[in-house]
Amino acid sequence: MVEMLFLALDYPEGKYAVDAAEYATGVLRHRFGTEIVDGKSGYYGNVGLKLPPNLLYESIEPALWHFCRDKPNFVDAKFYDDPVGSERSIRRINSVLPVSYFTIAAPMGEHMMKQHVKFAHELGMEVLAATAHTHMPPEDVEATYHVDCNEAVRSLGLNALEAGCDGMVLDGTALRKTSIQDIPLKKLVTGIRIMPEERRRQSRITLLDDAKELKKHIDYAVISSGYLDKPEDLIAVFEALL
Repeated sequence: MVEMLFLALDYPEGKYAVDAAEYATGVLRHRFGTEIVDGKSGYYGNVGLKLPPNLLYESIEPALWHFCRDKPNFVDAKFYDDPVGSERSIRRINSVLPVSYFTIAAPMGEHMMKQHVKFAHELGMEVLAATAHTHMPPEDVEATYHVDCNEAVRSLGLNALEAGCDGMVLDGTALRKTSIQDIPLKKLVTGIRIMPEERRRQSRITLLDDAKELKKHIDYAVISSGYLDKPEDLIAVFEALL
């Protein structure tokens, strides 16, 4: 069973994100029960929220604050360089909304990743290192890193491990490789789709049937915003991964 499934609140405004999340969590409570969605006293459930930077970096809308304040929140910042600026951003967000996880870009290198990990762990947060972005087609990954796409993901994952990160972000195709499965980091799989034609902006997707087959190697998964208002699809994704 996947430990945490993050609802992707990839919307232009907080009110749309809250409407989608309220609807989706209502569907999930009805089908799977409140403990899966909301947890029990002192513990989160298996449903978290993936928050994009555009909802957080200016002012946080009251409705978004109210909805997210008691949830495991994953800030998908993909911080790329200045650890001082990253820390200021995360501390500001965390003063308003509790942050449990955030992403950094593994290509920044081990030295700067370590600095992000240091302040994150002081704040009790997990750092997830984004490897080769799933919006990049394999040929772009190979042209950038001068190795096979899966090897680039493995190399970036190993750098994240050396830096002390808690997890790595990758696509399910890479996770088929034993050498990547064996990296002792939590694995977050993004770009999960039921059908190939639903890829939207993703270049490297993970089909739901493949994610189901690989779920013993998946710790965290992102649930596309495209499924949050489609009850049958949303339930199908959760049934496959829980």
